Amino acid sequence: MVTGASSGIGAAAARLFAAQGANVVLMARREGRLRELAADIGAAGGTAVSVPGDVTESTDVERAVATAVDTFGSLDAAFNNAGWGMMATPLHELADDVYDRIMDVNVRGVWNCLRHQIPVLLSQGRGGAVVNTCSTAGQFATGAVAPYVAAKHAVLGLTRAAAAEYGDRGIRVNAL
Repeated sequence: MVTGASSGIGAAAARLFAAQGANVVLMARREGRLRELAADIGAAGGTAVSVPGDVTESTDVERAVATAVDTFGSLDAAFNNAGWGMMATPLHELADDVYDRIMDVNVRGVWNCLRHQIPVLLSQGRGGAVVNTCSTAGQFATGAVAPYVAAKHAVLGLTRAAAAEYGDRGIRVNAL
């Protein structure tokens, strides 16, 4: 399962996973681009299904996880890559709605993914792997992007907590 799969790192990762033989569930908000990517992966000999949705909506993530299980029989790995940044804006000039969107997509999105992926991985009894996109902003602060830095620090914290909680059950959770 790859979130944020309609472009950039998500699309490139989905192509690579499929080229390596993985069956891929593509999730992102841009339905047309997801369909195109699934078709491209199929034309290259891979297998992918698209699930349009928003990671900030728990039911959308739940549907994508269910699609993986229903279509391919399991969920073995996930790349929680969906994210949303911003133009460099001084903290004191940032609007509430921009702050809220950054936190929702980057933190709530990863939270929603983990809380729907982990129960499936646990129920399968053979572990699995989850990678959350954290960015260097999760470790280093720069000016004029404070909410993004805060969100990525939160993603790193969620990742570390999930790794500590589920690692002994064979579920690896890492940040990229």
